[in-house]
Amino acid sequence: DGYRDEAIETLTNQRELKLRKTFKDITEQFQRYIVTKFLISLSVGILVGIILWLFKIEFFIIWAAFAILLNFIPNVGSVFAVIMPTLMALVQYESFGYAALVAAVIIVVQNIIGNIIEPKIFGDRLGLNPLVILLSLLVWGYIWGVVGMFLAVPLTAIAKIILSNSSSKNLRFITNLMSN
Repeated sequence: DGYRDEAIETLTNQRELKLRKTFKDITEQFQRYIVTKFLISLSVGILVGIILWLFKIEFFIIWAAFAILLNFIPNVGSVFAVIMPTLMALVQYESFGYAALVAAVIIVVQNIIGNIIEPKIFGDRLGLNPLVILLSLLVWGYIWGVVGMFLAVPLTAIAKIILSNSSSKNLRFITNLMSN
């Protein structure tokens, strides 16, 4: 009976350690996501600010700050981060061509960062394949809309951590597919 109790206690301790490690990994991944998202959003805001400054758009610092904040809202935020300074350019210069040029330059920067650089950086920092990140944005966005898109990367990272701690070969295979 003593041997059995000792074996159960050892198994319980192993499970507890595994659970603690899982929660620690989830916390670290979420913190990495927030810091990375902030730094990417900051770089978007700085680039938008520089572009607007070069085009001599009034209140460029405010539009840059909005670009930083709106970058946290996937896809929809980028649209508003382009529309607002474009409208300002239209009001300020009364030229559709000039406003369209401002919009085009900001759109190019937003697309390069949002569709190429950001998934690559998140893939490297979180150990997720950039394609998995893009697919998770689609899936979670379809399920929960904008909120799902905001939570897509952290939820996918958490799912990967949970799956990687499984003893199932099939789940580990899925984890390997999700990884870089």
